[in-house]
Amino acid sequence: LNASGAFGTSGVGGARRKPEAPGGAAQVRVAATALTLVKGLKLPKKATVLLSVSLPGEKRSSKSAPIDLVPDRASLAATGPSAKKAALSFSRTFDTGVGTPIGVALAAALASEEDRGDSEVVFTLSCIDAPGAPPRVLGSAAYSLETLLFDDQKDLPLAPRPLLDADWNTVGELTFSITALSALRLIDAAVDEAPTTALTADPTAAAAAAGAP
Repeated sequence: LNASGAFGTSGVGGARRKPEAPGGAAQVRVAATALTLVKGLKLPKKATVLLSVSLPGEKRSSKSAPIDLVPDRASLAATGPSAKKAALSFSRTFDTGVGTPIGVALAAALASEEDRGDSEVVFTLSCIDAPGAPPRVLGSAAYSLETLLFDDQKDLPLAPRPLLDADWNTVGELTFSITALSALRLIDAAVDEAPTTALTADPTAAAAAAGAP
């Protein structure tokens, strides 16, 4: 999913501005600090949600602990359901070194001239309707790492961005950031200098990445 412009998938092809020389750790870090859901959204009386984040090449998304929502006092209406909000403390770090699953997937995305959706970081918000029930997806927010590297040329700062459902309706806002510029510059340089190595999975690197906290 994406909203528009640089948010989510950002166009096909287009001129690339060459990034600066690579530097920094081969890691992508994401963080989310706040969540607001719109009025009228179908939620249980005591709503609990889960936030997950996924990167290209990952077999399983990283999930938060259950998050309890509270009424947004600033949005309380005289009648009907109020908006809901929650403060979050969600942070994940992903290894993107040469040979890791994410590193290989991002190298393939950077080497491709196709749609930038193959480099998206995707945040997905799900609701737990009842104990033991499977999570129900409420909405998602996505941002293309190719957009971050070639267009923004800077890490994505912490700010609220839309959460969209499957029909592209806004269901809320998620405040998140993505720190990835240094890692992407390393991957882009590796694609230029040694594409075969950059695009080849290394079982040892993959195992180390899977065992990382």
